[in-house]
Amino acid sequence: MLSKKIEEHWIAFSIRVKIKAMNAIEPQAPKPRNPLTYQIHRRQVFWQITIPVLIGALILAALAALAVMADASQTRQLADVSLISLIVPALIFGLIFMIITIGSIYGVVRLIQVLPIYTFQAQNFLALVYLRVDRIGNSLAGPFMRMHSFRASLSAFRRSLLWIFRLK
Repeated sequence: MLSKKIEEHWIAFSIRVKIKAMNAIEPQAPKPRNPLTYQIHRRQVFWQITIPVLIGALILAALAALAVMADASQTRQLADVSLISLIVPALIFGLIFMIITIGSIYGVVRLIQVLPIYTFQAQNFLALVYLRVDRIGNSLAGPFMRMHSFRASLSAFRRSLLWIFRLK
C-alpha cells in the first residue's frame, strides 16, 4: 500500500516538474520571412510540384474518359496495350536478373575450378607456419617446463622423505 502511494506521488511530481519546465519557456514569435526568397520559393513550388501533378491528373482523367467512352473493340485493344505495357518492364527486370544469375553461376563454376589449387597452397603454407610456431613455442617453453618439473620432483622427494621419517 505504501509503495503504491510513493509511486503515485512520484508520478505526480514528475508531471508537475515537466509542466513547470515547459511553462518556463517563453514562446517566441516566428521570424519574419525574406519576401524575395519566399516569392522565389512559392514560384518554384508552383512550377516544380503543382503543375506536374495537375498535368498528370489531367492525363489520367483523359485516359479514364477514353476508356469509358470506347466501344467493345476499342476496349479490347486498350486492354492489350495496357497488358503489354505491364509485361514489358517485368520482362526487362527478369532479363536483368537472369543475366546476373547466369554471371553468378559462371563465377562460381570458375571459382570451383581454380580455388582448390590455391586453397591447397594456402593449407601447405599454414601447415609450415604451424610447424615453425610450434617449434619456437616448444623451445621457449622448454626451460620453464624443465624448471617446473625439477621443482615438482624436489617437492615429491621431500614428501616421500617426510613420509618415511613419520613412520619411524
